[in-house]
This record gives sequence, C-alpha cells and structure tokens, in this order.
Amino acid sequence: MTKWINSGIGMVCAAALTVLTGCMTPTTNIDNYNDTAGAIMGFDYRDIDRSVREAVGDMLARGRLERSDNGRYVVNVKPVKDDTFSRGRDTGALSEAISVSLREELTNAKKIIVYNEEVARYAATPVVPQLVLYGTLSSRFLTMDNGNRQIEYFLNLQLVEIATGLEFWQKRVFIGKRTDARRGF
Repeated sequence: MTKWINSGIGMVCAAALTVLTGCMTPTTNIDNYNDTAGAIMGFDYRDIDRSVREAVGDMLARGRLERSDNGRYVVNVKPVKDDTFSRGRDTGALSEAISVSLREELTNAKKIIVYNEEVARYAATPVVPQLVLYGTLSSRFLTMDNGNRQIEYFLNLQLVEIATGLEFWQKRVFIGKRTDARRGF
C-alpha cells in the first residue's frame, strides 16, 4: 500500500511538473539594438545607455572638456553611487554598469583621457588627473492621485577640477516610469 501511495505521489508530481514547464516562457536573447519588450519598473540597460548618452552629450556640447591649448584633460571617473532601492538585491552591479558606460562614452568621444586608477599604481610614469567625474543614481516612489505608482530616477553627475575644487559641469538626468497600482513594486 505504501509503495502504491509513494508511486502515486510521484506520478502526480511528475504530471504537475510537466504542466508547469509547458506553460513557462522560453528563454530568449535580448537584441539590445532592436528591443521591442516593454519598459520595466527597474533601471535597466536601456535606461543606463540613455542617461549616460544624454549626460556625456550635454557635457561635450557645452564644451566643458575643451582646453585652450587643444590638449586633452585626464579625467578620473569615480564609481557612481547607487542610492536606489536596488541596493539589497544587486549591490554594486548597477553602479558598476553606469560607471563602465560613462568610461566607455568618454573614452570613445576622444576629447579626454580616462584615468585608470587600478592600473595607474603600477605605472612607470605617474600621471595626475586634472578632473574627477562622480555622481549618484537616486530614486523615489510616488503614488499618483488615481492610485497608480510612479518611480523617478535621477542620475546626478558632477565634473570637478581636482586642483581647485571648482565645478566645471553638472547634470541631472531624469528617467520616470509609471505602472498600474495593481502591479505593485
């Protein structure tokens, strides 16, 4: 009798597992050049790309990296502080992604030389950066009058001359998202 009950439970579990796995969405690759998926409430790769492009584009358009001697500044890009709700789940990952994206955009713009603090300590010829770029990603949650939810992200960046502490440039990039109250977040 016990064997029959155990085998019956096993068969029920196997059938349930078959039904559940048949209903699962298959894993797919993201085509980040043509992503047609909807927005998410979190700060995803599209938000990182958009906010960094907007900030660096503004910095370049305003001529903040132009030198009178036509040389290039050496800029130390500090890790962006993640001051959002995501800190507990993926501590450091969002900060790292934004910082790497900033370094990439600035390096590829060919207007500056990005200082690599990790490698510089081994350099035979020490170089001192003239500028430092640092910032914070913050967020806040709001409830709208109709009960729906809104989250506001702010990427705040500052470019400061190290020798004087003078601020050369600053930018606040806003990315906002809304969802139905029933979805929660």
